[in-house]
Amino acid sequence: MSSDTWTQSISQILGWAYFVLWSLSFYPQVLHNHRRHSTDGFSIDFALLNLLGLTAYTIFNACFLFPPVVRSQYAQRHPQSPEPTVQWNDFVYALHGALICCYLGSHFLSPRFWNFESKPQRVSNLTLVVVLGCMGVVSLAILWVLVSASWEWIDVVRVHPGR
Repeated sequence: MSSDTWTQSISQILGWAYFVLWSLSFYPQVLHNHRRHSTDGFSIDFALLNLLGLTAYTIFNACFLFPPVVRSQYAQRHPQSPEPTVQWNDFVYALHGALICCYLGSHFLSPRFWNFESKPQRVSNLTLVVVLGCMGVVSLAILWVLVSASWEWIDVVRVHPGR
């Protein structure tokens, strides 16, 4: 086995190990909610911000795994290492986490469906500003790609305030 193959094998094993271990971290809250039939003590703001982050991470990973346009733009910018380093375990972890967050969100949106006896919670104004601000920045980045020659789709995927 060559050194490169050995390194890739170890990377794959560790990548799937982190997927399993970090994925397990989502389940205590799910079990806790179901045991108590309540979301009391669990913040709707935390649930929404977690959903925002994991959805963004899912989209980011998907864009480096699937669309040929983003992958080719990456290769053009990184000729010394033209293959993106995102792996399947990254995508599966993020997607799994986002789906669990949607499931936890349903505990807040439809507590009667789950036979929960929870006090209604309201999303804080700060959380709404953060979520809407993130969506606004991404929307502006997409618009900029469509009307400008200076940005490409990879720039939308990697958009952040320090760009």
